[in-house]
Amino acid sequence: MLRARASSAVPPSALGTRWLAAFSCALAFACASAAGPPPAAASVEGPEAAILRIASFWEARYADKGLRSSPSPIASFDRQLVSRLELTQGQVTATESLSFEERFSLRDGQAVHCSGRFDIQISVRYGARANEPAVELEWPASERPRDCDVPGAPIPEFERPAGRARFVLRSDQLVGVEPALEKRTFLPVE
Repeated sequence: MLRARASSAVPPSALGTRWLAAFSCALAFACASAAGPPPAAASVEGPEAAILRIASFWEARYADKGLRSSPSPIASFDRQLVSRLELTQGQVTATESLSFEERFSLRDGQAVHCSGRFDIQISVRYGARANEPAVELEWPASERPRDCDVPGAPIPEFERPAGRARFVLRSDQLVGVEPALEKRTFLPVE
């Protein structure tokens, strides 16, 4: 016959309590140990860095058309322009290369084709507009001769009035936002 043996064993409910106490103690020591280094501060990319990260060379192509009233010998014009910017980190000026192809209709019915290209130094300022990286360009007034296919045609020099425009970085484009009539959108060339 089998006899029940007296046991000094701990009842199962007490074992669970001891195990939980030991585990809690281990967690307390682990949590009390030295904490790791604090997380690094998030770096915020400035407007200049955001724009130049996309490209240093930007190009905008746009068209300009118009009519002229008398007494101008020009009745109408159609102009294709290419503006190319070369931006450099840490510089407050940039080089803008402007080239153009034009077609003039004169009042006497004659058509004249002209072209030209020139470089100018412009002022550059970076900032933010509505939380978007932005760049402001400012250029001086300039006049340049045109190369025309009709010698002696009554076409004056190419004139560009002084101006200022603001562009915001949207995706990978610098989109003209000020003044309201700004036609240019610069795309990266690199």
